[in-house]
Amino acid sequence: MARPSFVFCDADAIIQFLLAQEVRPFRLLRSKYSIQPLVVPEVEIELLRPIRRFGNRVAPEFKKVVANGLLRVVDKNALAAHYGGAGGPMAAAAAMANIAKLGHEYQAHVDYGEAYTHAAALTLGVPALSHDRSALEVLIHAGLSVPTTVLRAFDLIALCYQVGEMTEKDCDAFRAALLLEHEYLPKCFAHKSFGDGLKDFCPRICDIHVAPVGSTGDPTLPYSAIVDL
Repeated sequence: MARPSFVFCDADAIIQFLLAQEVRPFRLLRSKYSIQPLVVPEVEIELLRPIRRFGNRVAPEFKKVVANGLLRVVDKNALAAHYGGAGGPMAAAAAMANIAKLGHEYQAHVDYGEAYTHAAALTLGVPALSHDRSALEVLIHAGLSVPTTVLRAFDLIALCYQVGEMTEKDCDAFRAALLLEHEYLPKCFAHKSFGDGLKDFCPRICDIHVAPVGSTGDPTLPYSAIVDL
């Protein structure tokens, strides 16, 4: 996949970055690659209400990253600017309508945040950021399309490491913070340091102008196409 304009972020992945107080991946996407991380309103609702495991810890951090533009809630204005020209507002309205329609269909199978995140990514032809593999498998089993690239939090951490935005120590601190919170980790990082686990991790987004990191194994999942920056 060529460089996208947006990445639609689901609540599960955003929560990991907020708990670890690590927002450099979002800043890197915006500043270096002009990729705007977006959330659908349904995910915004999820993150602003108390979350059973974390209480009110997530909402204030989420408000901060939205206030400084690292994350943005998708709306017609954001999409109109993306489409540009006189037809931008009309194209944006059509896209928002399709997200609503597709999201409603997907909500019959998965939670509403995931449903509308994947619907938005499909409508715009851009990646999603989510580590809920079970939801993806449910959608696929139902014969529904999923984004060609679904990034995980560690894909963005690996990108930051690849381009020197984060050190190996920084990345291992992120991993340790998730372990402390009993958060999901890819299998290769569950019992290994970031540096050791990276050897078995195939990043789904990479800068083709910098030496690659991680495993070079070919992705085989239907949502694991690599984004080249």
